[in-house]
Amino acid sequence: MNNTMTIDTETFAMLIESQYADMISAAEKIGADYAEWKPQGKGRTILSQLQECAVRAHQVLGTLNGESAGGGPPSAEALAQYATFEDAIQGCRDTASALAAKLRTLSPDDLQKTITNRFGEFSFARLIVGAYWNASYHEGQIVYIGSLLEGSGA
Repeated sequence: MNNTMTIDTETFAMLIESQYADMISAAEKIGADYAEWKPQGKGRTILSQLQECAVRAHQVLGTLNGESAGGGPPSAEALAQYATFEDAIQGCRDTASALAAKLRTLSPDDLQKTITNRFGEFSFARLIVGAYWNASYHEGQIVYIGSLLEGSGA
């Protein structure tokens, strides 16, 4: 698989900012009262989706800053720092903003740098696309939970 992409860092920054804003907006429309509601008592909650996205943006930012590239799922400790709906919303805002700011300092050549984690070798560009995709996916999950709430009488 070719890990090389050509895209400017400002575009990446704007994509991250807008996607996280859209995801946060979807969660806020449903509200904190339903942050821990699960369909049929199973599955993921809105809170867990937001926690994961806050941590994922933080992990990508850490990698871009030269920190360890573990690439694994978020640890319980990392998720716990976003224990409430409000904390998770703020965490998403803060980490997306910090990630976008970091992206604006990178050159297109920086995006081609690679790291190796337990899943293989990845360019910085691919890691950033992964954070964007992750937030897009979880926005869809949050919207889906909201549609289930509408039909549940909750």
